[in-house]
Amino acid sequence: DLGWMPQDKPWHEYMDQIKHVVVEEGITTVSVAAFQGISQLNTVTLSEGVEIIASEAFSYTPVTSITLPQSLRMIDRFAFRDTRLAKVDLGPNVESVPLAFAMVPTLKEITVSADNPYMTSIDGALYDKEVTTLIAYPCAAVETSLPSTLTALGEAAFYSSQITELVIPDQVTTL
Repeated sequence: DLGWMPQDKPWHEYMDQIKHVVVEEGITTVSVAAFQGISQLNTVTLSEGVEIIASEAFSYTPVTSITLPQSLRMIDRFAFRDTRLAKVDLGPNVESVPLAFAMVPTLKEITVSADNPYMTSIDGALYDKEVTTLIAYPCAAVETSLPSTLTALGEAAFYSSQITELVIPDQVTTL
């Protein structure tokens, strides 16, 4: 575990120079706040084998592009808070993303592999596979039309969203 504080990280003295991060094979977890606050970080590549991105892992960085591996299973809370991601592509094994995309002001689209048995994407928003629960709505998307199959809005599904009007369908019973 790298610890929360920037000085706890072995790359602390280079934090203002790092522009690209490659997490190579053999690493299974990107730790809590691992790359938080790296001021020049633009791109991230996670190699196969990475299964978990912990809370705040890339928060407060100007990341615009991230390559997620097929092996990824979980992205934890605020992993990408205050980054500059516009799009995130989730693979077939991602099963949990609690508040992972909250507070990403530039995020317009979340896509999901058709082979993912846990979740799907419609018009850039993230739903459970049955499209009964909205998991996450991209912060930068401004218009929404919720599907008629929806019965629940997941925890903070619209957290930091920029939409100005929301019509919740009659069949929704859980907010």
